[in-house]
Amino acid sequence: MSSGAEERYKGTIIISNSYDIQFSDLRWRFAYQSGDQITYQENNFDSFTSVLAFYVNMILGGEFDKWGTLAGTPYYEKARNIAEQSKFGLGRFIEGWDRRLILVNYFLSDRHRHFREMVDYYFYGLSYVGEDNEKARKHVSTAIKMLDKIVANDPENKYALDFIKAHYQEITEIYRRAKNKDPLRKMLVLDPDHEQIYRDILER
Repeated sequence: MSSGAEERYKGTIIISNSYDIQFSDLRWRFAYQSGDQITYQENNFDSFTSVLAFYVNMILGGEFDKWGTLAGTPYYEKARNIAEQSKFGLGRFIEGWDRRLILVNYFLSDRHRHFREMVDYYFYGLSYVGEDNEKARKHVSTAIKMLDKIVANDPENKYALDFIKAHYQEITEIYRRAKNKDPLRKMLVLDPDHEQIYRDILER
């Protein structure tokens, strides 16, 4: 998108933890000159690094939510601060920041709180796998019940559906040898794409 002496670009960015968190953005616009050093300084807004910093904080928010109830909040708040200030500091590169602000505000909203709390229960349970499997199953079962309520209230909830796709194999292994397989019966309804996998275990 070069204009005059300034080299401007548009691009798509995909940021992922290669596991269960991924964001994509089709509206990245930035300036870059060949040979420029890419450095990030907090509160120094840049059309290239501010977008990266925003999504890195979104990933960190999701990761820290796995280690404590709403523990990712400080990182989501950092992302929101970047989005709010970048709207006014980037001039002609403002495109996309309105959607980024909507995204992070959703993650910090009461509407998304139940999902974040569910994630904490799930990973707390996962931490006991192999050490105390009954405790692991107890907490993962609680997470599945919470997930069930989230999907019941919002059947198209993207984050809940993506979570199921990322973790269904772990869940089946956790309950494969369990006496109580009720959580797999819930998963069978939540995840019809993998119905046969659950049925194979339930019908043994």
